Amino acid sequence: MIRSKKVRDDFLKAPVKFYNSIDVQDFNDDRENNIVFVATIKYMKRPELFCEIASRLADQSFRFILIGANYQDETKAAALTKLMDDSNVEYWGYQPSDNVMALLRKSRILVNTSTFEGFPGTIAQAFSCGVPVVSLDVDPDDLIVDHNLGFYAKGDLNRMCDEIQSIMIDRERFESLSENCHNFAFKHLD
Repeated sequence: MIRSKKVRDDFLKAPVKFYNSIDVQDFNDDRENNIVFVATIKYMKRPELFCEIASRLADQSFRFILIGANYQDETKAAALTKLMDDSNVEYWGYQPSDNVMALLRKSRILVNTSTFEGFPGTIAQAFSCGVPVVSLDVDPDDLIVDHNLGFYAKGDLNRMCDEIQSIMIDRERFESLSENCHNFAFKHLD
């Protein structure tokens, strides 16, 4: 039971959204053809799909980099290591935040293959560096779609690969998405 109208009115107000706060980086237009996956490696993050994407786009001159401590389970870790080797994915292991940010500043796409997320810190880091996010199954608060910050594939891996290739090849599209990410970060994350 709510005892006063003021308490009830305050309680029933629309919630305020707070996104992860991050230092927004100076805009960098000197990019390499890096496509990056950054996560704590767990089953729900599905790093194997990042390897699948790298395999499907192997005929392109893209550099695929996976960052994150490998599975704790030795069998899963060995299987992922073999997948990375077979798909030409560079594995950097765990990296401190400063190294992740330095890589993102010179990268073109962050890939997210998680089954679910809240608002991941890696997405905030990517936006702050002007890096579009291409996500298979996650679009927190519809930010990627509503603010044109990359591409949300709605579970379609084929479409995801097509969009990654498009963003990597179409310089104007990349630059537009990158600027949107950087502006969004200044407005909502800084």
